[in-house]
Amino acid sequence: MSSRPHSIEPLFLKGPYFSEGPEHRPTSDDVRQARLSFERRRLPNLDVLLEQRFVWMERYLRPDSCVVEFGAGAGLAQMYLNYPGLLLSDVEPRPWLDLVADALVPPFRPKSLDAVVCNQVLHHIATPARFLEAAAEVIKPGGYLLINEPETSLLLRAILRVMQHEGWSYDVDPFDAEAVCVDGADPWSGNAAIAQVLFADPAKFEAHFPAFRVVENSLCECLVFLLSGGVSSKTFTVPMPRSVVMLLKHIDDGLVGILPGVFALGRRIALQRL
Repeated sequence: MSSRPHSIEPLFLKGPYFSEGPEHRPTSDDVRQARLSFERRRLPNLDVLLEQRFVWMERYLRPDSCVVEFGAGAGLAQMYLNYPGLLLSDVEPRPWLDLVADALVPPFRPKSLDAVVCNQVLHHIATPARFLEAAAEVIKPGGYLLINEPETSLLLRAILRVMQHEGWSYDVDPFDAEAVCVDGADPWSGNAAIAQVLFADPAKFEAHFPAFRVVENSLCECLVFLLSGGVSSKTFTVPMPRSVVMLLKHIDDGLVGILPGVFALGRRIALQRL
């Protein structure tokens, strides 16, 4: 029996929807270009977006924390999380990474990490439950799993239909370690609904994953995301002064607070290892 919360199913654009081919998805070369582009020109539009995706994590970290980011991609976390113990990892080798690692088989001793960071990664993992179990093994008691994920609001579902680089389906069971929630053969395939299914009901999540306690579970992002220009999947944008982007961030807070089901494009989750 599926354990997905049916109450989260939307009225419009309910899906499921996935693009038919990989032609719109980013590639390894896109990741390399994203890093080079960001190093050449730190566009305020994207800088503010990444800042709000990473800086909130600092309240769960200490200066001496041993932190690993899985699925580090372009490795931009190190520009916002200034921790000597931060290790960047991904499944493909890249010059800026500290190690090549599979998030489902993390190469660390049990209870050896203070925190694990996953930025826009969970919805690309074919079996999210297996990842959560593997992360619980390597995080110290009292440590944290810190997650940024898409939120499949009406606006995001419309964007995904237009962009066609990812999709969504609520007809999955990410609580089941045997359930495949996304195409595991394609590392760029993604089911953007995963976080919403997992965390819409924190009590249900904790019942299925008793090793974790949900200490933060908040919705965020709208205009700042839309005008960022993207990280690996690039879109047209108009460069703006940082002061204007920060004003948009405050507008986002209002939009997401008033109508989260329409405007929220992101979800941030902090899980404490018990």
